[in-house]
Amino acid sequence: MDTLSKETTLYVYNENGIVPNDDLSNFSNDIREKSRYKIEIQNKNDIDTNSTIFKKLSTKGLEFIIYDYGYVMKIEGEMVKVILFLIELDNVIPKNIEFFVSPTQAVQNNEDYKYPRGSDVKDVSLFLDKIFNNNNYSDSIRNL
Repeated sequence: MDTLSKETTLYVYNENGIVPNDDLSNFSNDIREKSRYKIEIQNKNDIDTNSTIFKKLSTKGLEFIIYDYGYVMKIEGEMVKVILFLIELDNVIPKNIEFFVSPTQAVQNNEDYKYPRGSDVKDVSLFLDKIFNNNNYSDSIRNL
Protein backbone atom coordinates (compact mmCIF):
# COMPACT_ATOMS: atom_id res chain seq x y z
CA MET A 1 0.00 0.00 0.00
CA ASP A 2 1.41 3.41 -0.87
CA THR A 3 1.88 5.96 1.93
CA LEU A 4 -0.76 8.30 0.52
CA SER A 5 -3.52 5.86 1.40
CA LYS A 6 -2.13 4.66 4.74
CA GLU A 7 -4.46 5.21 7.63
CA THR A 8 -3.65 6.52 11.08
CA THR A 9 -5.30 7.28 14.40
CA LEU A 10 -4.21 9.95 16.84
CA TYR A 11 -5.59 11.68 19.89
CA VAL A 12 -5.61 15.42 20.52
CA TYR A 13 -5.98 16.39 24.16
CA ASN A 14 -5.19 18.62 27.11
CA GLU A 15 -5.80 17.33 30.62
CA ASN A 16 -6.99 20.84 31.55
CA GLY A 17 -9.42 20.95 28.62
CA ILE A 18 -9.24 22.29 25.09
CA VAL A 19 -12.77 23.59 24.63
CA PRO A 20 -15.22 24.35 27.46
CA ASN A 21 -18.21 22.01 27.42
CA ASP A 22 -20.61 24.92 26.71
CA ASP A 23 -18.63 25.84 23.57
CA LEU A 24 -18.37 22.38 21.98
CA SER A 25 -21.25 22.92 19.52
CA ASN A 26 -19.81 26.24 18.31
CA PHE A 27 -16.37 24.65 18.10
CA SER A 28 -17.77 21.82 15.92
CA ASN A 29 -19.48 24.31 13.63
CA ASP A 30 -16.31 26.43 13.35
CA ILE A 31 -14.35 23.38 12.26
CA ARG A 32 -16.92 22.47 9.62
CA GLU A 33 -17.08 26.04 8.27
CA LYS A 34 -13.30 26.55 8.13
CA SER A 35 -12.31 23.12 6.83
CA ARG A 36 -11.22 22.44 3.26
CA TYR A 37 -13.29 19.25 3.48
CA LYS A 38 -17.04 18.87 3.12
CA ILE A 39 -17.74 17.68 6.66
CA GLU A 40 -20.88 16.01 7.91
CA ILE A 41 -21.70 16.29 11.63
CA GLN A 42 -23.39 13.57 13.65
CA ASN A 43 -24.71 14.38 17.12
CA LYS A 44 -24.59 12.10 20.16
CA ASN A 45 -28.24 11.12 19.59
CA ASP A 46 -27.36 9.93 16.07
CA ILE A 47 -24.46 7.80 17.35
CA ASP A 48 -25.14 6.36 20.81
CA THR A 49 -26.70 8.31 23.66
CA ASN A 50 -24.74 6.20 26.17
CA SER A 51 -21.34 6.92 24.62
CA THR A 52 -18.90 9.63 25.63
CA ILE A 53 -18.88 10.96 22.06
CA PHE A 54 -20.21 14.51 21.82
CA LYS A 55 -20.07 14.84 18.03
CA LYS A 56 -18.56 13.01 15.10
CA LEU A 57 -17.37 15.01 12.10
CA SER A 58 -16.55 13.05 8.99
CA THR A 59 -15.81 13.16 5.31
CA LYS A 60 -14.38 10.59 2.91
CA GLY A 61 -11.08 9.35 4.34
CA LEU A 62 -11.30 11.32 7.61
CA GLU A 63 -13.19 11.08 10.90
CA PHE A 64 -12.92 13.49 13.83
CA ILE A 65 -14.53 12.64 17.16
CA ILE A 66 -15.08 15.18 19.91
CA TYR A 67 -15.68 13.59 23.28
CA ASP A 68 -17.82 15.01 26.06
CA TYR A 69 -16.29 17.84 28.12
CA GLY A 70 -13.74 18.87 25.45
CA TYR A 71 -10.63 17.25 26.91
CA VAL A 72 -10.04 14.60 24.25
CA MET A 73 -10.56 14.42 20.50
CA LYS A 74 -9.69 11.65 18.07
CA ILE A 75 -8.68 11.90 14.42
CA GLU A 76 -8.70 8.85 12.16
CA GLY A 77 -8.13 8.57 8.46
CA GLU A 78 -5.71 8.82 5.58
CA MET A 79 -2.37 10.22 6.77
CA VAL A 80 -2.30 13.23 4.45
CA LYS A 81 -5.86 14.20 5.36
CA VAL A 82 -5.10 13.78 9.07
CA ILE A 83 -2.04 16.04 8.78
CA LEU A 84 -3.95 18.73 6.89
CA PHE A 85 -6.91 18.49 9.27
CA LEU A 86 -4.59 18.78 12.29
CA ILE A 87 -3.33 22.07 10.85
CA GLU A 88 -6.94 23.23 10.38
CA LEU A 89 -7.71 22.21 13.96
CA ASP A 90 -4.71 24.24 15.13
CA ASN A 91 -6.26 27.28 13.47
CA VAL A 92 -9.61 26.79 15.26
CA ILE A 93 -8.33 26.03 18.77
CA PRO A 94 -7.67 29.30 20.65
CA LYS A 95 -3.96 30.20 20.51
CA ASN A 96 -3.72 30.47 24.30
CA ILE A 97 -4.57 26.75 24.66
CA GLU A 98 -1.77 24.22 24.39
CA PHE A 99 -2.70 20.82 23.08
CA PHE A 100 -0.98 17.51 22.81
CA VAL A 101 -1.05 14.75 20.21
CA SER A 102 -0.51 11.09 20.98
CA PRO A 103 -0.87 7.70 19.31
CA THR A 104 -2.65 6.46 22.45
CA GLN A 105 -5.59 7.66 24.48
CA ALA A 106 -3.49 8.23 27.61
CA VAL A 107 -4.36 11.81 28.51
CA GLN A 108 -1.31 13.23 30.18
CA ASN A 109 0.27 16.53 29.19
CA ASN A 110 3.65 15.16 28.14
CA GLU A 111 5.94 17.85 26.67
CA ASP A 112 7.19 15.36 24.05
CA TYR A 113 3.67 15.33 22.60
CA LYS A 114 3.06 19.09 22.72
CA TYR A 115 1.80 20.21 19.33
CA PRO A 116 3.97 22.87 17.62
CA ARG A 117 1.34 25.60 17.10
CA GLY A 118 1.40 27.42 13.76
CA SER A 119 3.46 24.75 11.99
CA ASP A 120 3.37 24.01 8.29
CA VAL A 121 2.71 20.62 6.68
CA LYS A 122 6.37 19.57 6.72
CA ASP A 123 6.88 20.43 10.40
CA VAL A 124 3.64 18.70 11.44
CA SER A 125 4.64 15.56 9.54
CA LEU A 126 8.07 15.54 11.21
CA PHE A 127 6.43 16.05 14.62
CA LEU A 128 4.15 13.06 13.96
CA ASP A 129 7.11 10.98 12.73
CA LYS A 130 8.80 11.68 16.05
CA ILE A 131 5.88 10.72 18.30
CA PHE A 132 4.97 7.65 16.22
CA ASN A 133 8.65 6.70 15.93
CA ASN A 134 8.65 6.23 12.14
CA ASN A 135 8.89 8.19 8.88
CA ASN A 136 5.41 7.40 7.57
CA TYR A 137 4.06 10.93 7.96
CA SER A 138 6.87 12.76 6.19
CA ASP A 139 6.80 10.05 3.50
CA SER A 140 3.06 10.60 3.03
CA ILE A 141 3.45 14.29 2.12
CA ARG A 142 6.23 13.92 -0.44
CA ASN A 143 3.85 14.25 -3.36
CA LEU A 144 1.97 17.29 -2.03
